[in-house]
Amino acid sequence: MSKFYRPVSTKCWIKFLKSLDCHFKRQKSSHHVWYCPGTKRSVVFRGEEKEIPAFHIKTNLKTLEIDEVKFWEWIDKNC
Repeated sequence: MSKFYRPVSTKCWIKFLKSLDCHFKRQKSSHHVWYCPGTKRSVVFRGEEKEIPAFHIKTNLKTLEIDEVKFWEWIDKNC
């Protein structure tokens, strides 16, 4: 399995979102909704889980218009 296709801890994911000046908007059931400046859609993930699944990360990176390689470099450096 590639090192790019793995889950990330929820704490680390939230730290990444905060580094982009994103902020918590609301919670609907187990889903956390975050607003990020410059995006057309909100970033949604299950905040109650210990880890964010890789396919949720990939989808949200498309929403944020962030390259996966740059994201994983940030994760390796900051988490």
